Amino acid sequence: MAVKPVGQSDSESAASPTIGGTLKTGAHLVRRFVGSLSSRPPSETDETWALDLLNTGQVQVWQQMSPQDQRHAIAVARDVSQRLSEVEGPAMASDWFDDAEQFRRAAAVAALLHDCGKIVSDMGTFARAGATVLWAVVPDDKAEDWQQRSGARRRLAEYRMHPTIGADLLRAADSQRLIHTWAAEHHQRRETWTVPEPVGVLLKECDDD
Repeated sequence: MAVKPVGQSDSESAASPTIGGTLKTGAHLVRRFVGSLSSRPPSETDETWALDLLNTGQVQVWQQMSPQDQRHAIAVARDVSQRLSEVEGPAMASDWFDDAEQFRRAAAVAALLHDCGKIVSDMGTFARAGATVLWAVVPDDKAEDWQQRSGARRRLAEYRMHPTIGADLLRAADSQRLIHTWAAEHHQRRETWTVPEPVGVLLKECDDD
């Protein structure tokens, strides 16, 4: 008898993992798109909560993010913060954190700033939707070439390369190792992650929910 993965419903276990994953990702992208149509800023309470987690350099990065991205990031970070006890043991068994307080703060900030590289391409909602469709069919290696160009192709390349760009911004902001590494790896396949796997799984699950 097959063992059903933790958190998977009976209907999901009966479906193809590929189909189930595709449907979940599609639903997530639809929710992101609908949410991104509003440019309202985060609430004062949410903004204060986020800023209290960030150092001076990270605040400068945060303030360049769009209100839509800030709202999404806060929702993800709050979910992560509520579930940290699930992975604190494995995280502290790794050599990534000095103590539990550093782990909790780093995980929340990693969730808050994982998409910060998108600030460089400066694309709006509909341009991002088009870029997502484009990069689904255009080979990834085109991004490095296009980044050397100007105009639309450069911005498309910057959007595709936002994980690398974000990681560079966060290293420059003196961010803890998990924070800039997760920015770089959050779109990679799980088997290529270097972050502690249980922490990466939690960050990914909260981002995709």
